Amino acid sequence: LGPGVGFASVGIEGKAAFSADGLTWDRVQTTGFYPATDIAYGAGRWVHVGGFGEIHTSPDAGSWSRADSGTNIGLAAVRFAQNQFVAAGASGFALTSPDGLIWTRRNYGVADFTSNLDFQNNTWFSPGSGRVLTSPDAITWTATPIAAFGGNVRAFHDGTQYVAARTQPYFLTSPDGLTWTPRDGGLQGSGVLENGAFGGGTWAFGSDNARVATSTDLQSLHFFNAQPN
Repeated sequence: LGPGVGFASVGIEGKAAFSADGLTWDRVQTTGFYPATDIAYGAGRWVHVGGFGEIHTSPDAGSWSRADSGTNIGLAAVRFAQNQFVAAGASGFALTSPDGLIWTRRNYGVADFTSNLDFQNNTWFSPGSGRVLTSPDAITWTATPIAAFGGNVRAFHDGTQYVAARTQPYFLTSPDGLTWTPRDGGLQGSGVLENGAFGGGTWAFGSDNARVATSTDLQSLHFFNAQPN
């Protein structure tokens, strides 16, 4: 999540795990009750979001307190950039905060539930149901229809391009988040792609049935069972 910050992961019932090196993890119970969906670090504070509009903050990843989001609609993603936290997921709006404590509602202008959030090239990016929402400041948003999306997708930037994962039979790539090209991932009848990441020359995606799908060329996919023996 940043130099000297380490790694973090969140899950059900407010549970979280933190690691300095990605190898050794410490489990922490936050003040959350509903499933936590995402976590970010900025302005000297951890912030995690989750179901029923829950937002929880911590200065040290050990002691947590709840912040008032002003909504009871689930939040799916949170990021820190432009000296602010931005949370997305709630139907028709995002939330912004300079410190993770006081949040302001920012309307999209369309009724949409977005599944994730990214910030690249001075632009906020959030894919929704059949459209992409973009903003220069997380305050004013523009909705662009993306026919190839169909339903909700999850997308991330790999350092060169955006990569979006969706249900079979393909995933998609885009140079700017607005023009998308479907790519055959060999997924016909094989499964569903979820959140993804890129590193070490390999794209990796979560998949159904406790599997991970990887690709080195965005043309073919290899599935691995992620369940421990």
